[in-house]
Amino acid sequence: MHEYNLYPTRKQKLKISAIPTLFQRAFHLTPHSRTTLFSPPEVKKQTLWAYLGQRPSELEGTVAGDLTKDIDQVLTCAPYDLSDRLHSLAHTPDILLVDIDVFEDMFDAVDVLTCLRERHPKIIVLIISAGFLVDDFDHHRITICDAALRPPVTRHKLDAAMGFARDTNQFWNTRRHQMLGARDTNLQAPAS
Repeated sequence: MHEYNLYPTRKQKLKISAIPTLFQRAFHLTPHSRTTLFSPPEVKKQTLWAYLGQRPSELEGTVAGDLTKDIDQVLTCAPYDLSDRLHSLAHTPDILLVDIDVFEDMFDAVDVLTCLRERHPKIIVLIISAGFLVDDFDHHRITICDAALRPPVTRHKLDAAMGFARDTNQFWNTRRHQMLGARDTNLQAPAS
């Protein structure tokens, strides 16, 4: 389990400010440096969406202030309609923050998130809950999400989560394709 450092040292702060983070690279934000002589390569801006159930006004309590302007769209629908809503849209997000506290119980949340992962495997899903003691980037929730965060989600927490979440999502898709490929070969095997 990885823990987030709430009190970085001066050396860590300087290192963080001098090196562009994964979040800065993904969202095409360049660090402010006088030594930068070249422009960074063009990176496709990833879309960041948030799902907060039917209460979009609570975005401020879930996501910290500087990150709210980076959220491209806030989805509002009933929890069971989330997967269908994403399926009906022309464009899907690259990253989806899901507040699982809006679900009535955890079984409902697991059902909806499992369906979401099966229908939209390329979306990086980050779940948020006040019930988490720490931010968690392990693989034990791989069937429902890529990382789990405790609110409020700050830019620094999102940077840390995205480093692990991309790897987890890639691992999930590889594993999923292997499982689907094995199932398809078992179905197509000739009867002897």
